[in-house]
This record gives sequence, structure tokens and C-alpha cells, in this order.
Amino acid sequence: PYEKNRGTELHEQIENYLANEGDLPEIHQDSKKRIEEIKHDQPRCESFGIEAPWGLDKNWEPTSYDTAWLKAKTDYYQEVDNMIRIEDWKSGKSEGNEVKHTMRGQLYACVAARLFPNKKILRMRIPLHRRRQD
Repeated sequence: PYEKNRGTELHEQIENYLANEGDLPEIHQDSKKRIEEIKHDQPRCESFGIEAPWGLDKNWEPTSYDTAWLKAKTDYYQEVDNMIRIEDWKSGKSEGNEVKHTMRGQLYACVAARLFPNKKILRMRIPLHRRRQD
């Protein structure tokens, strides 16, 4: 339960930061740099979404999330420079979850390819481990 709550809290703090509603939490320096790059790129994006609700019907045609057969919520995506960048933030233990995380990311990429058929799809996984205090 602690890990799940910690992960949810980190996700919410990052979402708030990207929506200009809060500060970036203390996370690993490489992750912090990537999140700051994401925010910096937002003004030039054709579109972007936080917890973006994507839906496909049984024929893999785009449809409303509410009525979708296949539902996917990305942590964050950006449409920029003829590309869709899908961000998948990981705050918990990755050991033992590699296959599940990879499959979920591949599914997000497939859904994005149906929703944005003329765009290159780039998927990123960002570990969000809190910065250790010395």
C-alpha cells in the first residue's frame, strides 16, 4: 500500500507541475531533467495530454473513451514535430515487472498509432524514484 500511495502522490505532483498548479517533487535528477524538458516543450506542441483517455472500439477504430472496448490512459503525451511522445512514469519496483511494463507501453504505442496514424510514435519510460537525502 505504501508504494502505491507514494506512486500516486508522485504522479499527481508531476501532473500538477505540468498543469502549472504546483512544484516538481524531489525525484531522481535524470527524471527531473526529462520532466522539465516536457514542460519546456509544451508551448510548441500541437497537442498534449495529462492522463489522456484514449479509446478504440472492437475493430480498433478510435472512439470515445466512455464507450471504448479498449481503454488506455497515458501518463502524458505530446504531439510535436510530427511525432507522438508517450511518457510512462514508473515510481515503484521495476524488478519482476519488466514484461508487464513493456507490454503496457507497447499497447499505448499501438493505440497511439491508431489515433495519430500519420505520426511517428516514441514511447518513454521514466523512473520517478525520489531523490535520496544524504
